[in-house]
Amino acid sequence: MLGLVLLGGCSLPRMPIMPWRDLNRERAEAALAAHDYVMAQRFYEERIHDEPQDMLAHYRLAEIYEKVGRPQDAERQYRVIYVEGVTDPLPLPGGMEGEPMGQAAWKQINRIRAGVPAPTP
Repeated sequence: MLGLVLLGGCSLPRMPIMPWRDLNRERAEAALAAHDYVMAQRFYEERIHDEPQDMLAHYRLAEIYEKVGRPQDAERQYRVIYVEGVTDPLPLPGGMEGEPMGQAAWKQINRIRAGVPAPTP
């Protein structure tokens, strides 16, 4: 009983047991790099569920939807980014930065509506 009283007065900082959001992002990126689009889709969807303001996750999910033949779902994801007016630069391979995400999303929306397939790397 004395131990409970002493411990009850201690104020320790609360630490998260598992950083789920970061794990979902890391898993999604690893699956995408391995071209495992089913798992990448799952992890990006979970990431967006946990952190809906992660616009890069929306963008990557849109790219995956296009790869698996779901252009309408891709357009919806691009629209989220465009409507939010995201000005953060789109990360490119090699650590470079591209155009603002909102602008890139708008171009993708117009490309999908025109029926033009996504460019292949």
